[in-house]
Amino acid sequence: MGKWRGYVVSSKGQKGRQAMRDSGKTFKTKAEAIKNMKSDNKKWMAKNYSSQYVKDSGFEYGAVQDGKFKDGMEGNKELLKWHDANTKGRQELLGKRGFMQGELQEQLRKANAFARKNLYPPGTY
Repeated sequence: MGKWRGYVVSSKGQKGRQAMRDSGKTFKTKAEAIKNMKSDNKKWMAKNYSSQYVKDSGFEYGAVQDGKFKDGMEGNKELLKWHDANTKGRQELLGKRGFMQGELQEQLRKANAFARKNLYPPGTY
């Protein structure tokens, strides 16, 4: 089986939604490639941007077989199309198409607040 290359998709920036691949590292497994990409991106963003900008970017991570898309900007555009097509099913699992990460976080916050108020005895959380 081929090598895997990690990538990150960002929803924020001058050019809008973009995908970028790891520049030189490949890994034996998809999980290793994603883990490395998350680590590299975290270091880069901490050094160059505010934590609010990072939060607003809504990063999505993945990995593809090395060589699946050609190098450069055009390859990254094709990767983004491929990524969006493959994550469409995950969005539908959340109950509606286009369900944004912020909405999911808000629903989780509400569910946790309800649980603390109604399910747990005071002082146990």
